[in-house]
Amino acid sequence: FWLKPFWLWPRLGASRVGAPRLRGRRGAPKFLGMAATAAEEPPLKKAKTEEAGDAAVQPVVKAEKKEKKDKDKDKKDKKDKKDKKEKKDKTEKEAKAAGAPEANGAKPPEAVKVKKEKKDKKDKKDKKDKKDDAGENDLEKELESSHVKKEVEMLWTGVGDDEFGFQMQHFGPHMARTVGNAKDEKGRVNFKPDQWQRELLDIVDDNRSALVVAPTASGKTFIGYYVMDKVLRADNDGVAVYVAPSKALVNQVSAEIYARFSSKTYPPHSQANLLGVFLKEFNTANGIGGDEDPGKWRTCQVLVTEPYILEMLLLSPSSQDWVKRLRYVIFDEVHCIGGGDGMIWEHTMQMIPCPFIALSATVAQPQGFHQWLHRVSELKGQSSVEMIVHTERWNDLYKYIYVDGHLRPLHPFCCLLEHSVRLHGFPGDLTFTPQESARLWLETSRVVGNDAVWDALSPMKHFGGKCGFLSKLDCRDYERSLKKTFLELVKSGKINSERFSAVQLRLQAPPESTGFARRPA
Repeated sequence: FWLKPFWLWPRLGASRVGAPRLRGRRGAPKFLGMAATAAEEPPLKKAKTEEAGDAAVQPVVKAEKKEKKDKDKDKKDKKDKKDKKEKKDKTEKEAKAAGAPEANGAKPPEAVKVKKEKKDKKDKKDKKDKKDDAGENDLEKELESSHVKKEVEMLWTGVGDDEFGFQMQHFGPHMARTVGNAKDEKGRVNFKPDQWQRELLDIVDDNRSALVVAPTASGKTFIGYYVMDKVLRADNDGVAVYVAPSKALVNQVSAEIYARFSSKTYPPHSQANLLGVFLKEFNTANGIGGDEDPGKWRTCQVLVTEPYILEMLLLSPSSQDWVKRLRYVIFDEVHCIGGGDGMIWEHTMQMIPCPFIALSATVAQPQGFHQWLHRVSELKGQSSVEMIVHTERWNDLYKYIYVDGHLRPLHPFCCLLEHSVRLHGFPGDLTFTPQESARLWLETSRVVGNDAVWDALSPMKHFGGKCGFLSKLDCRDYERSLKKTFLELVKSGKINSERFSAVQLRLQAPPESTGFARRPA
């Protein structure tokens, strides 16, 4: 070894097995009075060495972290146990302080705790219900606060001499509708029904039949969907039939039914379906565009059809099993019984073996029609037929006529015949809007002149003792008084044929800028 050249000594010393590595001056051999130079390690070998050192340190760090985590967990568990124990001791002390020791047959602390939790849940629920009721009450109070409840001094508003006449002329669509709506105590619908609607709900709940006569958009169609909901909730076998006079109405009702009740599910083994449509052209299940297998309508719980089809099914021997499943029939637009297909409507009403709801807005003589329906039901041994008549519209109808390329307002008084009014009075189904009533009084007063009886119907005099805004009910009472007084003037001769025609001509002309119109500044 000592015979090798000296420039090989560091390399040999660093590579020999068991030889010490030369790291600087420490541990390096000395000879000839000179210190051996430290051998530098290659960069790659140095990096590997550092990685090996880091790898050796990582398990130690992980072990330390795990040990610390375990200590924290044990500490937390001890604290939780301590808190539970303190809570338990506190509950027992409260139970003892209440004078209900376990030895005297009282409930143990666990039972007290469960009972307390149930009570807390109930209190939260009651608090939520009270909050909802409070919200409704606040809304009602806010609406009530907008009405004037005490007499105030009438101030000049610039609307003319007749404050109430101006309201009738211009505020008709904005008047409050007092129709007696209130929350249903049984929670059968998700809106506040009117009194006549609540009576209708009671009739359906009692499985009775009814004739419903109410204006368009007054809220009578909802009862048809309530009947369907009742049949669908009862079981998976009962059938409700909706009879419509036209294919367009069938399509509209089918879409509405599917949107309302498509969430109902049937058992996997059941072949029942929700909605069927049966027309002369086709019959389907699951609504328009559904399964077009002939005869699959038999499996549907709600069938939308026409009178002709229902008559055919009631008379068909092969459909008697389906007829026995009928629970309710809804006849919409039943006034069509007076048309060309009236015989078919009569046959279906005579043959159905279940209660029915007949809906219409324009039955000419509802009393006579109701008597006929009641007699038919009595002969079949079924329940009596009730009649619900509602004449008030939620939104008024404003009449117009198209003349010479222009759409002009039409007062309904202009459509009356003087001879007919003199003999029979005003038609029972003729109603005036607040604007039409005010205009009739104004134009008649201009034709008749000074008349104490007619002048007493001036809106300012008629509503003289009222403060604030008029309601729809106030205008309806005014309309009845106006018609009654007008007929008295006609019978007394104060309004003859010439004056009657003069009033009609004035009502056809555009309103003048006097009377109830706004005064110029």
